[in-house]
Amino acid sequence: MADLASDAGTVHVVNVPNAGSIPGFPDDVVVEVAATINRSGAVPRPTDALRPDVDALMRTIKDVELLCVQAAVEGDEDAALQALLAHPLGPDAHQVRAVWNRMKELNAGWFGRLDD
Repeated sequence: MADLASDAGTVHVVNVPNAGSIPGFPDDVVVEVAATINRSGAVPRPTDALRPDVDALMRTIKDVELLCVQAAVEGDEDAALQALLAHPLGPDAHQVRAVWNRMKELNAGWFGRLDD
């Protein structure tokens, strides 16, 4: 906060909209990158293109995150199930419904529109 207020121009690793910092990634997705902090906010610093394996993993996780947002905002249980299936550490397809039901049971009251 001090760096924002003082227009310090320091560099911190923060979560910001990509805004072209990672080549080939959509500008509007949130990424954790080095950014210059000044009165204008956090301005992401350009990076090199990602290695293909890292790029693929980041795109997969970004898809999972967007499905989670869709599930939460719209109360879309299908999106929640798709997020579980898409996650590299998620359950197999034949287990996803049981895992989802257990998650809802253990986190009752915390899933907003998905608690129904």
